[in-house]
Amino acid sequence: MLFKFFKPKWQNQKPEVRLRAIEEIGHDTPDSSAVLEQLAQSDPDQNVRQAATSRLNNLSLLVKISQHEQNEQIQRSARDRICCLIVDQHSAPIEDRLSALITLDSSNLLTHIVLKATDQTLQQSALERISDQDALATVIRTCALAQLRRQAAEKMTDQPLIEALIKETLGRDKSVSRIFRNKLSELQQAEQVTQALQLRCEELSASINQLASGEYFPQYGAKLQALTTEWEKVSASATSDIHAAASSALLAANERLETIKAQELATQQAQALAAAQAKERSAMIDGLRSAAASLIKNAAQNSVPESVSHEPVELLVTQWANMENVPADHQKRFDQEHKRCTQLLSSIAEIVNQADTIQTLALQAAETDILPEGQLEKRAKQCRATIKSIAWPSAENKAAALRTLENSRRAFDQQLKLLQQQSQSEFSAFEDALKQLETAIEEGQSKNADRRFKHAEQALQKLGRSCPRNLERRFRLLTARVQEMQEWRGYAVSPKKEALCAEMEALAGNGMEPQQLANKIRDLQQQWKLLDSTDSVHSHRIWKRFKQAADEAYKPCEAFFNSQKDVREKNLVNRQKLCDQLQTYLDGINWDDANWKELDGLLKQVKREWREYSPVDRSPGKKVQTLFNTRLAELEGPLKAYRQENGELKRRLIEDVKALLEQDDLSTATDEVKEIQVIWKETGPTFRNKEQLLWQQFRELCNDVFDRYHQNRRDQSELKSSVTLEIENLCLEMENAQSPFCGLHRLNELLEFAEQTYDDVEQQLTDQSAQRFQAVYLELKALQQALQSMLDDEVKALQRKAVLCEQLEIALLEGDYEETLTAVYDSWQDDSHLPTPTKHNIDARFQALCALAEQSGDALKDCLTEQDAYLRQLCIRLEIALGQPSPVEDQALRMEYQMQRLQQALAQQEEALNLKAVKALRCEWLCVPFSSHYPALTQRFEHLINSLL
Repeated sequence: MLFKFFKPKWQNQKPEVRLRAIEEIGHDTPDSSAVLEQLAQSDPDQNVRQAATSRLNNLSLLVKISQHEQNEQIQRSARDRICCLIVDQHSAPIEDRLSALITLDSSNLLTHIVLKATDQTLQQSALERISDQDALATVIRTCALAQLRRQAAEKMTDQPLIEALIKETLGRDKSVSRIFRNKLSELQQAEQVTQALQLRCEELSASINQLASGEYFPQYGAKLQALTTEWEKVSASATSDIHAAASSALLAANERLETIKAQELATQQAQALAAAQAKERSAMIDGLRSAAASLIKNAAQNSVPESVSHEPVELLVTQWANMENVPADHQKRFDQEHKRCTQLLSSIAEIVNQADTIQTLALQAAETDILPEGQLEKRAKQCRATIKSIAWPSAENKAAALRTLENSRRAFDQQLKLLQQQSQSEFSAFEDALKQLETAIEEGQSKNADRRFKHAEQALQKLGRSCPRNLERRFRLLTARVQEMQEWRGYAVSPKKEALCAEMEALAGNGMEPQQLANKIRDLQQQWKLLDSTDSVHSHRIWKRFKQAADEAYKPCEAFFNSQKDVREKNLVNRQKLCDQLQTYLDGINWDDANWKELDGLLKQVKREWREYSPVDRSPGKKVQTLFNTRLAELEGPLKAYRQENGELKRRLIEDVKALLEQDDLSTATDEVKEIQVIWKETGPTFRNKEQLLWQQFRELCNDVFDRYHQNRRDQSELKSSVTLEIENLCLEMENAQSPFCGLHRLNELLEFAEQTYDDVEQQLTDQSAQRFQAVYLELKALQQALQSMLDDEVKALQRKAVLCEQLEIALLEGDYEETLTAVYDSWQDDSHLPTPTKHNIDARFQALCALAEQSGDALKDCLTEQDAYLRQLCIRLEIALGQPSPVEDQALRMEYQMQRLQQALAQQEEALNLKAVKALRCEWLCVPFSSHYPALTQRFEHLINSLL
């Protein structure tokens, strides 16, 4: 109970009492550390625990509380207490303080340790754990140790803060300022790389978007693959928006590519199907055409064509009807061929039906007997009717049967025409005979009147019933007058008959040739008949005498003519053999593989032999002649069809050559003409009366094509020669423009003229001239681009920074540079137009000037001395690059420089204008400090540069 009244305050149940007790506890109080530790760990009130924690000296316990305490304020109090104990060098050993420092992550606490701690090890350890840029800036601004400031500067990454610190430390903390300038340069370079990557990402995204939304082209897939590969390499540097846009565009482009590929596949399949269908349709049309050709050949080679089935044609028609989407031109061609086959089939069927009629008409046409006019007209009409019923297509080669019919019709028409002409001539002959008879009677020429009377009588017999009545009455009157003259003339005829008898008797045994003797006997018999016809008294005695004398004189002739009968019979047999041989040849010939030349020779030989086997007896010879004509017709029909087909083919070849005359591509035309000439040689002959005419036309047309070809080659050769000379002169002028260099303005004019000239004559150039022009043109084009690069954004940006450097240089020389340095630094901004090496060089010039601002005046003098030699060397290098002489006073330096290059195994002098080197020299000049303070060298250098522009 007594113990209860003397209980310590820190054990009181009231929190406010425990708080006061904590304030009253001193470090010299016994067990103070234990009490504070107990309260910090186990007191139920958080304010008590926080107050106890803020007075602890046990670093390990504070670390434990900072890590495991649930209350954030107590944790913060523990960390604050740890910071205070670390700064206090007497609170704990250095090792414990370092261990406790590791647990701290607050930038403010760590900064406090860096600034307040007295142990450099603790300061460096704390500084290493600081990453906050503002905390590092605080260290740089307030820390007394330069080493810590430099370490903090090395850890800076915030570019705006670095730029602000550069201004603050400029002229006060040179080492830190130098670190910041280097750091800023590195950051700017890193930012440029990042910007370049982001810019490339934007460009790739735009390219992918354009590809996805633009027109499709053949290299679409390859382009997409290349963009995808490049995007995968740089996509990590892209912003989220660009990444999303590019990914969406890639997806759309790939989907589009797949769709187009599917469409192309479908199109190819459709085209392949259409090509197959077109090929099938063409095969069907060719099938109809082949069927028509077979029908024509069958009809041309056979007088009675073989029976032809309609099934192949009907099958093709059925198959065609099942075809879908047939083009109009194919349908038209098929309909034409189908109509052609239908007409041919119908005509051949009619020929087969009319075969007997055609054969009968052919035999009748071959007969030599003279028929009445009415019968001839009937047969000719039957021929025409049969031809009309056959209805053979007029555009096709005629069938053998049709040619036979036409020959028969012409034969009947010819006979009818001859008969009509003969009838008309007989009328005229009878009338003339009557006139001559009247004349003879009027003149009293009895003998002539008797002869004219017989002629008139024969003419009357030929006329028959067709004689007009007036002529018949006239003939009867003249007959009475002739009889009256004969009665008076009878008294003078007998002496003449006696003379004929004596002349006939004298012929017996006189040794005359049999044929001549027979002719003499026949002549005397004709004279006897004439005298006897005018004799009114016919004496049998004197006639018997004349007859016996004639028989006796004819005996030698009779033996001769009996021997001639054997010859005629032998000729008849030989003619019959010729007909049999023709029949054998007909039976064995294969018209599909006939030797037309052999057939032509055979027909000529047979006709020649037929003429040699003459004479023959009339009646049997007529039958053999008809058979021979039939066999010849059967052989000559296919031969004529073959020749006609050859003629048509040769006419088509002539038309093809005519078409080639109008063709522009004469080289192809001559090749085709040569192929046509080969076809002409392989083609058999046509009819003799047409062959020479066709050959003449064909040869003249071929010569015209070849003449055009050779003339065109001569023209092209002359044109190429003139064009080649013009281009050679232009190339020479372009080459001369490079050495010595003519200047950018003249170069632009020359290139424009060269482009226009080349476009005008490109088609006429030889490969060698074109290659030379392209080589020289590309050299000038590269030279033009290099010269234009002398005025590009890189040089302009470099010149702007060089002007800033010149301003700072003037300020350094005048000694008042602080404001200028600040102004130049504010204007010194990153320029994306400058490549990294050039940017590094101009930044080096600026940094060198900044370093001179921090150094003594002797350093400035040394720099000015060094720049004179360096700038003079740059002038010499530029003069060497441009092939220009150096001033006399610099000849030794130029020789020394060239010797140095020679020792480095480089060329002694440039053989061609190297504008990249010239541009590099110009950029190098702009990066040299104090270059503008040497006016003579500057004017010398700029004069060389201006000579190029």
